[in-house]
Amino acid sequence: GPPEQALAEFFVFDGRTHRSATQMLGEVQFEDFKEWLGKPTRARWQFIVSSTMFAEVASGVGSDNWSMYPEEKRRLMTTVFEQVPGVEGVVLLSGDAHFAAIVEHRGTSAAGSCSILELASSPLASMPLTPKNEPTSYTGADKGFNERVAFLQTGSNMYVTVRLSEHVAKIRFWAYQELMPVDPDRLGEERLVRELEIPRRPVCEGTADRFHHSRWEL
Repeated sequence: GPPEQALAEFFVFDGRTHRSATQMLGEVQFEDFKEWLGKPTRARWQFIVSSTMFAEVASGVGSDNWSMYPEEKRRLMTTVFEQVPGVEGVVLLSGDAHFAAIVEHRGTSAAGSCSILELASSPLASMPLTPKNEPTSYTGADKGFNERVAFLQTGSNMYVTVRLSEHVAKIRFWAYQELMPVDPDRLGEERLVRELEIPRRPVCEGTADRFHHSRWEL
């Protein structure tokens, strides 16, 4: 089991093995996730990890993402919002969208207005892509979701680093650039693209509204 005072815990989804026409995870894995999410922990942060993006903006570049499984995605988000509304420090991590992004997923529960952030780290070593429509237009409203794309950038060799303390996560988006001409004896350069800090806060708080204003300074 995890250390008694772990700074972070991770649940990493297997989105390939049990995939079907209607499910990304399958019932057994989903129940394992619910058990993990509901288990008391002393970890300050909990990361829910998927190899493909949760947010609908990923549908702008292809179909290998959660946009193809709206019912299971809705079930997952509802589980998070309703099962751990008072838990602090829950973050979504994803990738494979061929761009880097920050997306706010909003919802409501009996505990009030709910919000969790998704950090998409991509593309480390694949071709960069750009959504076919304006990124902020992908709200998921047509499927009953409420998503806000706060940041999106495409480019080669991009990735995200996260540095944690008990109360704050420092997020940095990077781009790695080869030096030209390419020389195997020289390393390339890392360029900082975006930096922000997010506080550890409850998944749900306040009154149950539809988030006319974000809880995050992004």
